[in-house]
Parts: sequence; structure tokens; C-alpha cells
Amino acid sequence: MTANTVRMAIESDSTPSRHIPTPFEIASIAAQLSNGKNPEKHLRAAIQLYWRADYSIKKIEEELEDSEMQEAVDKEQSRYLLLTKNGPDTLRQYLEEKGLRLKKSETVHKNLRSFLNETGRAKEVITMKADLKKLGCAKILITTVDEFVSFKKKRKSEGGKRSHRARQNGPASATTAKK
Repeated sequence: MTANTVRMAIESDSTPSRHIPTPFEIASIAAQLSNGKNPEKHLRAAIQLYWRADYSIKKIEEELEDSEMQEAVDKEQSRYLLLTKNGPDTLRQYLEEKGLRLKKSETVHKNLRSFLNETGRAKEVITMKADLKKLGCAKILITTVDEFVSFKKKRKSEGGKRSHRARQNGPASATTAKK
């Protein structure tokens, strides 16, 4: 088998997307297969070995790309919490872990809407309401939820301090009953 025959066999077997091995690459593989003794007899086996190796490498690359893609999807999903119209949702569970216990989904919706409106995020409120109406659930960024938790805790603390000051100062106006 001559080098031209090998090249023609490779070219007829290959597609434009495939790398065409050089005669040197095939000869090197054939020499390895024959241990340096009569490599011409091993040219066909060298070509087949080359293409099988090329196919295997592409399969491995595809599997790696798929696993990397799945990791990216998992990472993207882990950035969001799910707020559902009714029933248990990941958002309420997350809020409870952070020390903010809201028993009903509607309470969460109402508080979240008021927080977003107060912080100037009316577009997020509109999107959330539309998703809840259409899909029955909405995705909320974890960073937004963390801001919401700190906002609610700060408000609760302010209310407690205000109440404590009022108790310390006594009633705001002492009224006496008229007789």
C-alpha cells in the first residue's frame, strides 16, 4: 500500500469536519504497531486505530461538554428560589432557615411585593405577579431574598426599639377623665 493509496482511503473516508491525518502520523502509528518490522503491513490497522482514537476523543469531549453544561445549569438554578402560588415552596423554607417565619404563601407575596416597591423595583414586582398568574410560580434571586430578610429583620428591630422607647417614656399624652 503506497502513501497515495493511504491518502485516498483517508480522504474518501473523511468528512470536511474531520482532521485528516498526515502520512507521517499514519506511518508513525504503523511503525509502533509493527515494532519497527515491516510497517507497511500495518498501515490499514494504523488508519483504523487513528479513526477509532479520534472518534473516542470526540465522544469524551462531548461527554465533558454535557457534564459542564449540566453543572452550569445546576449552578444557575441554585441562584434562584421558587415562589409558588399555593403550597410549600423553596422560598418559604429558605426564609425560615434565615429566621423569618411567614406561614402563608400570600403573606410572603405581600411582604415581598412591598419590599420590592419600597426599594424601587417595580419591574420585578410586575414580573413576579405575571409569572405567578401564568405559571403558578416565580423565580426569585437568592441575593434579592437575602436583602429582603435583612430588610424585614431591620424593620422588626426598629419597631421593637420604638416600642421600648414608648414604654420608657410613659404614655404620650396623659388625659384625665372629666367628671
